[in-house]
Amino acid sequence: KKAAEAEELNYAPKKNAIDNQAPHFTEKVLGELYKKYGEEEVTRSGYQVTTTLDLRLQEAANNAVSAGRAHLDARGGSNASLVAIDPKTGGIVAYVGSADYENEQWGKVDMVKTARQPGSSFKPIYYADALARGKITPATEIEDKKITDLGSFSPQNASRSYYGNVTVRQALGWSLNIPSVRVMQKEGIDNAIQAARNVGITMLKDTNNYGLALSLGAAEVPLQEMTNAYAAYANGGELN
Repeated sequence: KKAAEAEELNYAPKKNAIDNQAPHFTEKVLGELYKKYGEEEVTRSGYQVTTTLDLRLQEAANNAVSAGRAHLDARGGSNASLVAIDPKTGGIVAYVGSADYENEQWGKVDMVKTARQPGSSFKPIYYADALARGKITPATEIEDKKITDLGSFSPQNASRSYYGNVTVRQALGWSLNIPSVRVMQKEGIDNAIQAARNVGITMLKDTNNYGLALSLGAAEVPLQEMTNAYAAYANGGELN
């Protein structure tokens, strides 16, 4: 007994309860199961759950996020995420919620669900609606020059250059900021918000005064909702 009491115990290092290629996706699935069945039943009942995740694509997604870390870090970023959706079914096939799940500071934050500014990826949403409403056509010409009529709001193109008269097709293809502001003026902010809702983006609120900065993706939207929106376009306009 004395020998046993004097023996120093060695403990195995604590492991995360989730240890697989898609920890945030696992958390998401568990959360839905807990909500439906209760945590106790899910934990103890030995359920087998089939999901839409494709492990081959998940591995590619993990590698893609890892490969982009150096580029991100060099520009002062810290975290990154990726979600891939089958546009025909709406099923998630790859899900990376964080660049490093083990990071003690931010690894457990699921960036797929966290609202962030989508930037220029928001442009096709209101361009598409403006086209559908007949406010513009692909051949509509817009003058790309310095904005001087909107007070302190004077955005620049990423290239810091102006291109004169450009078509809507060119403006969107080149992701030009100044023509995009003019398209938003034609579209109307309220219409743009409704267009976003029509493709599953729920975060935009009528009560927020987004202004024309909305045209450049200044409003915060979760990555999963943006991906769902693009999946709708890839699915012939049908949202799953």
